Amino acid sequence: MKAVLALALALLGDFSSRPPLVDPTRFELLRTAGARSSTLSPAGNVFALYAGNSVTLYDLKQDRETFRLAGHNGNIHDSGWSRDGRLLATSGYDGFVRVWDVSTGKSLAAIAAHAGYACSVTVSPDGKHVATGGSADNTVKVFEISSGRELRSIQAPPGAVFTLGYTGTGRYLIASHADGTLRAWDAGTGLEAKNLTAGAGFVHTYAFTRDGKFLAYPIPDGSLEVLETGTWQEAASLEGHAGGTSYLAFDPGGRFLASTGRDGTVKIWEVATKKMVNALGQGVGDNSRIAFTADGQNIVVTGTDGTLRIFGRKR
Repeated sequence: MKAVLALALALLGDFSSRPPLVDPTRFELLRTAGARSSTLSPAGNVFALYAGNSVTLYDLKQDRETFRLAGHNGNIHDSGWSRDGRLLATSGYDGFVRVWDVSTGKSLAAIAAHAGYACSVTVSPDGKHVATGGSADNTVKVFEISSGRELRSIQAPPGAVFTLGYTGTGRYLIASHADGTLRAWDAGTGLEAKNLTAGAGFVHTYAFTRDGKFLAYPIPDGSLEVLETGTWQEAASLEGHAGGTSYLAFDPGGRFLASTGRDGTVKIWEVATKKMVNALGQGVGDNSRIAFTADGQNIVVTGTDGTLRIFGRKR
């Protein structure tokens, strides 16, 4: 696998650096390898595969499995990464949320978060807080990672909070709820800032630009909505994928949005012009995770078929 994944050594760019210039119009498939994963870190450099009550991490830079993270007393339900990829949070059927240091495998927090299982989880952009959505107690909760102290409990609509994510600035939490709504909650006050979809259907994934100014998510007909998070107004509506969109990722500069779909393709959109500028990889799988590398020069896709695909420009 070392030869196959050598290209991925360039993944580990600095997320705080100036956004790179990206030209995905010329991307094509460069490499494939066997790599099954449950989640993919924001820069595409670490995979997490959870099975039962443990997580196995695979580091592309080291080209090996690094840690097995165990501690939950029930199966793991969801996971979420910090923006820099240094922390992984897991939520479990035991009602606990755990936070892990990916570089050491050390458990940083074990928090009894919910009555019923902990359905969704995310880490704040500054890595100081973890937020989690419940399954039975109708709450979204925010905890301080260092102390495990509960900072805020937000009363959510009845039913599970399926997905949860912070905007780039950390001001808002975006949550999809069992009533079919996608809502923005003010993480500081706990107040609802905006009902984004008003029951249009379950939103299972979304992506933010690095600066937090834009949010993209698929709607049930497969098209993609892009909102400006300052006003929550529509910035673009994109065609998406026939049969539905699976996962999304913005390039580091926020100019391009990449998507995978149930049609087995990867599509790249220029948000400002609302045009698809590239279509890649027939047969990548119908539920494939996707991430731009930190330098923006590659797209990493992990498919349900157990294949890792790296796209970029041939030198």
